[in-house]
Amino acid sequence: MPENASSSQNANSTENKHLIASLEPAGKGGFFFINFNNREPLKILKSIIRDSGIFEGQILSDLRIQELFLENETELAKRTGMDILGRRPNSEKELRDKLARKGFSKAAVNRTSERFLELRLLDDLEYCKSWIRSRIYAKRSSRNEILGKLITKGVGRDIAK
Repeated sequence: MPENASSSQNANSTENKHLIASLEPAGKGGFFFINFNNREPLKILKSIIRDSGIFEGQILSDLRIQELFLENETELAKRTGMDILGRRPNSEKELRDKLARKGFSKAAVNRTSERFLELRLLDDLEYCKSWIRSRIYAKRSSRNEILGKLITKGVGRDIAK
């Protein structure tokens, strides 16, 4: 065990550290550039910088920078997801697919979907009920047509029935 502990200490000691040289507004939209002394700038939402306690002169590890990037991407995915759901209800799979097509990473899509499920912004059962009502009254679709379409939208067969 001590061998593993020293290996992880060595890995941590060789991790790159980056000094934040400045924080600058990045135009409209609430973004800032985090400018480092020894790497490319990072464009991050002001709210992420504020909530993470980021400040000029702070030293960040590569791992912390990756975490900030994922937090930022997840927040952007949530905003995009809210826009998508604001247009019309979606199944969980539909929303995941749309976010992935917009270029969000699997991790950001997973975090967004999990949060929306917690908040009940995504609910495949409610989506099914609403979608079925619209098909029965507006389009006069058959039961089998409705079931098949729900399954292609990523709703589980047990929920769709």
